[in-house]
Amino acid sequence: MWHRMTKECRMGIICLHWFFKRLCAKVVDLVVMGDLKKEVAITLALLEQEFPPSFFDVITHLLIHLVEELELCGSVQTWQMYPIERYLKTLKGFVGNKAKPEGSMVKRYIIEEAVGFYNKYFMDFTTTRHRVWDDK
Repeated sequence: MWHRMTKECRMGIICLHWFFKRLCAKVVDLVVMGDLKKEVAITLALLEQEFPPSFFDVITHLLIHLVEELELCGSVQTWQMYPIERYLKTLKGFVGNKAKPEGSMVKRYIIEEAVGFYNKYFMDFTTTRHRVWDDK
């Protein structure tokens, strides 16, 4: 049977969204961080009322400590590994020859870089239909 979310559940999920949006912002205001820690505690309390205890594990408790790491380390972009992991996934997709994965990754990477350079370089040129050998 389809279950509709209660208003409190929706509010908890929306507050969690805003928490991550503020946590991952490029510019961090350290004055607001104390409020952010209180807000995430309230958000987790809202979610604890709606979800079963099996939903909450160490990872949900980690949200409180992410604010502390933000205060100590600065912006999330400087210390999170997600962009590097996404790039490694891209490189893993470049593997064509499973016997020599490094070589095929390098080959595909060079091709991607060259195509990107050509696209950027030739965007400045306008093409015409007039050819030199057409003038007779």
